[in-house]
Amino acid sequence: MSAARSSRPPLIRARIVEMLGPLVARASEWPLSQLPRADVLSMYDLVATYQLACQARTILFSTEQALALLPALDRFTAALAEHRLPFPVTLLQFTTPIAEADLLPYPEILPDPVAVADDRILALLLSQDETQEGALLNTAGAWFQSGAVNRVAWPDDPHAHLRLPDPDAPNADHRLANKIALRALAIACIAYINCENITLDHHPADAKLNRSRVSKGKKPFDDYYVCRLVTRRGQEGSEPTKGGSGPGHRFDVRGHFRRLPDGRLTWVRAHQRGLVHELYVPSVRKVE
Repeated sequence: MSAARSSRPPLIRARIVEMLGPLVARASEWPLSQLPRADVLSMYDLVATYQLACQARTILFSTEQALALLPALDRFTAALAEHRLPFPVTLLQFTTPIAEADLLPYPEILPDPVAVADDRILALLLSQDETQEGALLNTAGAWFQSGAVNRVAWPDDPHAHLRLPDPDAPNADHRLANKIALRALAIACIAYINCENITLDHHPADAKLNRSRVSKGKKPFDDYYVCRLVTRRGQEGSEPTKGGSGPGHRFDVRGHFRRLPDGRLTWVRAHQRGLVHELYVPSVRKVE
């Protein structure tokens, strides 16, 4: 096996297209007028996910970073309109699957025969379009290990209504909470990618290898990008050089967004302050 091929991470975009393609091809045969509204909307979600996957470019995104972003949202109030995806359709593939329970407050168990009690999220499919009125419309779809999809669409408004298959159905409030959590992760990821200290390292597929694969009737490998934080010396964990006495102990600082004087956004990863002190006082956060 060539070094170029062995060093490539296993990308899932082509697999999503392969799984959903036959299903979408038969969509025209479905008796939509005879199906419950919830099933029709679920079908639309699968079709939309397939269409997004066909166009998407893949970014490998650290699972640890994705989870670290969630509590940072309470300090992040900028409108999404100023933050755009690097590509019209972006597939954020997590470096390791995220347990559903780590993100969604109410893990959804699929009906038999594909019941999954501990499903995992492999990727987010993100897109941004402008409406005829010029408003930004965001879409985020979570792709699960089971092949399930949970998709949410919202305009550039944090208070926008999120559609539900049936607001009066059992556990509708749970489904709404899940979509809000999914939207929160999508907002955080979009903001993070737009930070001025974030770079996307391009890893192009080997052209010679792809020509060989195509000649053998195989699908070519995708290019992909790696989302990387560029740190500067003294950016994190530094002590004040003037004014004030500084902290009297070591303490944790969680990852957070910081607005620079020129208006740009930067991400400060979790670190400790007061490193010159032996006394360490752990941060205690209220758990509700």
